[in-house]
Amino acid sequence: NPREPKCTFEQYFLAAKEQYDLKPTTYAHFYYDAAENKLWLSYWFYYYFNDWNDTHESDWEMMMLAWNTLDPEQAIKQPPSFIGYAQHGGGETTTWTSDKLSKQDDRVLAYASAGSHATYYTESTYIGWGENGTAFGCDKTLAPYNQYDLDVVVIPSRIDPDGPFAWALYEGRWGEKQTSVYNGPFGPNMGSKWNDPSKAVQSWRDSSLKVPSSKTLGPSTTDLFCQLSKQFSRIGTYLGAHFGQALLIILGILIVVGFLFSRIWSYFLEAIDIYGFELRTFLGIGLLCIPIGIVFNLLLTILINQPPLDWINKWFNGSGGRATGAAVLGGFQQLTMVLIISPIVVYAMKQIRDDEDLSVRSAIVGGVRAIPRLAITLLVTVVVILFFVSAVIGIPVAIFLAILWQFFAQAQVLDGEKRVTDALGASARVVRGNWWRAFGLSVGFQMIGLIPGPLIGILILIVGGSKVEFANLVSSFLYAIFVPISVIGLTMAYHRLKGDDIERSSVRRARRRTFFDTPEADTPPPAAAPSAGD
Repeated sequence: NPREPKCTFEQYFLAAKEQYDLKPTTYAHFYYDAAENKLWLSYWFYYYFNDWNDTHESDWEMMMLAWNTLDPEQAIKQPPSFIGYAQHGGGETTTWTSDKLSKQDDRVLAYASAGSHATYYTESTYIGWGENGTAFGCDKTLAPYNQYDLDVVVIPSRIDPDGPFAWALYEGRWGEKQTSVYNGPFGPNMGSKWNDPSKAVQSWRDSSLKVPSSKTLGPSTTDLFCQLSKQFSRIGTYLGAHFGQALLIILGILIVVGFLFSRIWSYFLEAIDIYGFELRTFLGIGLLCIPIGIVFNLLLTILINQPPLDWINKWFNGSGGRATGAAVLGGFQQLTMVLIISPIVVYAMKQIRDDEDLSVRSAIVGGVRAIPRLAITLLVTVVVILFFVSAVIGIPVAIFLAILWQFFAQAQVLDGEKRVTDALGASARVVRGNWWRAFGLSVGFQMIGLIPGPLIGILILIVGGSKVEFANLVSSFLYAIFVPISVIGLTMAYHRLKGDDIERSSVRRARRRTFFDTPEADTPPPAAAPSAGD
């Protein structure tokens, strides 16, 4: 079973290697492209098992070279005009004189990634992306490794169906048929790299994304990223083969999410009440998300064919490239909305607390004035947190600080703390002694604000088959509703964590200014005085 390979495939391969005296071999294939006046030479590598973030029997990888002539005698006297190494569903190109091309004399060197067999020019750690957007993870070509001088077997242009190369005509799968990425692959002869190389390499890129390495006292974030991508893929592989366990895990996640929402339920009801009492104002503020979404849609349309997004599009081999570009811009869109919408909502909450006349215009004016100070504080916060995230051992500290400083916007806008240190200090004083409670509130309201938009957008994109731009626009409408509710809830949490607690009986109020009042404990009425006759 390729989804539960254990050591079976390795043991069988080693036994077959001894039995048949197998030697490292590459299969050469020539293609004469008269239309392009090119002679193509491809080298194909057959691997017995793909043991990467996706697992399947058999793996065909390759590299190819091309010359601007159809005459082999002329080609052999000059360097190739094109060099390309295949990597999963796509590939990477270079030139004969490029520094990244590793050579020994007049022969090129190819580095096979451990497990996935994607072919690279140098030794490093790369981001690998499987065919059709599957099996995302790290491709490693680092030492220790073995260098082989491969035996070259030339596949004839005309293959005898009864001859020794009849296998090159096989049209089935090389390996057990499984679901999705666990399928055995088709052979070389079934793809355009064999039958039309000029067309096949049109989407290939001229570089690969390297995972940055960092020198730290402990494991680096790079190591963590690679391990997480590997382990999550392994978990996905396992759960795909064990449906019962998958259902139990999904049920467990739902229970955890439900428990989390139960802990913030009273805060959530209060946020809904405030939102409802000032619906026109908060909905008007939230509608700012829509022009922000439109602007980012226009940017996606303009930039998807410009560096660096065009590089990302090619990197994903045209599969999911536009969606990936939308995801990259979507991250900036969310950050922009938080930076713009949050201070406006918090300023509106300040006006409610101070019993001032509230309007969309007044909230926008007051909130926008606070943005420069908030941007500086946010920058300082992000820099400090990223410093700790750079090493795995610093990630717990980064999480601790993120929760400790999460209320800096409320401190600056609601309570008038102007300096960065004062705002962060005010937030820390509120959270200190209530860290786990603040953590639950933060996660809960961040989920309310940020998840509905992308989640519904993805469902529209996948299930409905809609365009990225439409899905992004629908997400913007949902942001317009849920982002203000999220910020209102966090603002009330900040107020209550300063010393005031929410009682369920006092959640719903009749007048808006009482949202910032301290809830009074329910006290029984005084007993009646005894009468003279008692």
